Amino acid sequence: MSAGILGIGVVGLMNSFFFTENSISVSKQRAAAVEMAQQRVERLVGRSIANVPQCALQQGCRLNRQTYAPMKSPVGNYACSEMRDGMSTRAAGTSALSTGAFRVDTVVTAHPDPNQQSGAVTVSVNVCWTNNEGVVQEVEAQRLMVPEV
Repeated sequence: MSAGILGIGVVGLMNSFFFTENSISVSKQRAAAVEMAQQRVERLVGRSIANVPQCALQQGCRLNRQTYAPMKSPVGNYACSEMRDGMSTRAAGTSALSTGAFRVDTVVTAHPDPNQQSGAVTVSVNVCWTNNEGVVQEVEAQRLMVPEV
């Protein structure tokens, strides 16, 4: 009798351990994705508006919970879509996809009200990845860039 109760307790502890381990993995993936998005936005914001690549207008790197959107075309030697492993990037201008865990997309659009902010652009960076359950996750970082006066 006591062995059965002990067995149930051990099974409960094992389930808690696996749930906690999965939660930590999900948190690490999300934190890496947020960091990648913020770093890319900051690199672009460090340029003058004239030197920001005019990447395609379609925002987001996922179509739905199971499917990624098509890769965006590069602008010059700037990859508007790329696969990353969290630290390294594939070479700009290469057509072959890497086996990176994260998809990073950049979109640059004109300010929605050019009368209010003439010449301003919005830089959006979306990072997608597939979690352990096969669901495509996505985070986004945005920044408004205004021309220098």
